Amino acid sequence: MAKRKGYRIFIHGNNFLKSEEITAQFCWNSTVTKTCICIFKNPKLLAAQIPDMGAEVPEGDHLVSVDITLNGQQFSACEGIQFLYKSVDPNLTEEELKKMDEDDAKGAKGKAGKKK
Repeated sequence: MAKRKGYRIFIHGNNFLKSEEITAQFCWNSTVTKTCICIFKNPKLLAAQIPDMGAEVPEGDHLVSVDITLNGQQFSACEGIQFLYKSVDPNLTEEELKKMDEDDAKGAKGKAGKKK
């Protein structure tokens, strides 16, 4: 299921160091880049909140890559780490966004099929 702005994601890895400069860089199509501060959970886990990728990203689902920096300057360049980002109309209300999320969750459950 695609994740939109404001959702929290967890980034798994090794040897993360606790630092106030740990930053995630989100990149779409090598043209739109946004950053956010990560929360250090432990040496193998970081948390980040997905930023609004802006109007340059068309509405719909898109692959977005995530890179990490421990010093605020040198990013990991691990373009293999990607997730499905849902770009939505910025004019939607919180109520409309919540309904969209519920509809997406129902659709995801339906695709999984029933257990016998």
